[in-house]
Amino acid sequence: MVIVSNLISNAHGCDEERRCFDFFLHRTVSQLPGFWDSEFWSCLILRATHHQPAIRHAVLALGSLHERFEAGDRSILSPIWDKGEGGFALKQYNQAIQHLIKPVSEGQQAVDTLRAHHGSAVSHIHSGAKILSEVEINGNGDQAHSLLTMSRHPLVDFQELEILFNRLDIQAAQMIGTQSMRLKKRPRDLRKGFGPDIPAAFTSLEQARNSLDYHWNNCIYFLNEFEKHAWHVKGTGQGPLDTLGPTEAVRQAYSDAFEQWHVAFQAFLRDHGNLMDSRGLQAARTLQISHSIAMVFLNASTVNAFNDETVWDKFTEHYENVVGLAALVIKSSNRDKLTKKCGPEFTVDMNLVGPLYAVAHKCRHPVIRRKAVSLLYAAPRQEGIWDSNLTARAAERLIGIEEDGLGTVTCCEDVPDWARISDVEVKFDVQGRLGTLKYSRQRSPLEKSRDTVVESVRW
Repeated sequence: MVIVSNLISNAHGCDEERRCFDFFLHRTVSQLPGFWDSEFWSCLILRATHHQPAIRHAVLALGSLHERFEAGDRSILSPIWDKGEGGFALKQYNQAIQHLIKPVSEGQQAVDTLRAHHGSAVSHIHSGAKILSEVEINGNGDQAHSLLTMSRHPLVDFQELEILFNRLDIQAAQMIGTQSMRLKKRPRDLRKGFGPDIPAAFTSLEQARNSLDYHWNNCIYFLNEFEKHAWHVKGTGQGPLDTLGPTEAVRQAYSDAFEQWHVAFQAFLRDHGNLMDSRGLQAARTLQISHSIAMVFLNASTVNAFNDETVWDKFTEHYENVVGLAALVIKSSNRDKLTKKCGPEFTVDMNLVGPLYAVAHKCRHPVIRRKAVSLLYAAPRQEGIWDSNLTARAAERLIGIEEDGLGTVTCCEDVPDWARISDVEVKFDVQGRLGTLKYSRQRSPLEKSRDTVVESVRW
């Protein structure tokens, strides 16, 4: 960090450029990775600004937007910027685009996410993930792409980029139902943990995180494929006995992998738990949250192929665990911020918002799901394309739809299957901030078929 700081202090530019760069260095860099230490943001990106003009301009635009985001400047959310609204950030963003040969970068995705242009942000994610998936690596580790020239001395390690885009792609897959990035079988650095092999005990939080991300990515791909196959089975009239045999074997394999991960993570906590600081404990808890959500979706989704929403009621203990851990993370995070400037947090990683939304949506226990919503409101934050306040409002809408007309709801069983919604999808307009909420629900207890409902939502 000393080297980077020296480089920054010697950076050229006008006063506004220096101020935005300084804000990016001291505020944005510490928030973008969430609860994690990130060499990518704290070192590699900053170093790249001195070699790649496009990256420098993107960083300046992001620093300027983040400063306005923290100050509550709503003009950054305008679907169409004029020079007055865009100002310095728009100028830097345009210069970054002009310098780019390839119109894809994580910096661009972050800019569009901060402006709540989720359609553009997701397009950047998919483009980057597609390029990475098309890269071939031979036995000597040489990289090649059929259309693009690969640098012999890249500023960022290829596997590091694959890990970063995998996380972003998982966010998009979980929020708007897109297919997750297909990870190729290729040589990997086992020390990073981003691969199929799971050690007896992890040696670092980052290794545990990468391992969970890798297996969760493949699991999401499997669940998406299973869902498409299930709909085909329903359409052709085939029964579950014709299809669930192979699926159960695959599900069990993923369940075994997640259990093996849990054992390795517990071994890591026994060895290193007492040495972790507040930030490390928060990071560890987010991993436990992610593991609980993964187990719920793996086990519930594979027996929910025929729209029995009551199967989600079996995992109340997991929901309570997620909400309890999230409350500890938020409490600790808020305590750490007492001596710092307050404002909504922005990170490119998904830690709390997605899991809490999943609990509010799938857990029908009135107390637990409302606790999840209250936690979303309690810590204003933007995690990638997930905004906590907007997500809380969407979750409240889903709860209202399901409980409407049911009287007093005191437990999961008070929300009958016919009243529960399923197949929820959220899609965003590419340019503006208009979304559509799509879901399925029975009209009444007497009608078994589910109607598809589409509502417009302005974020």
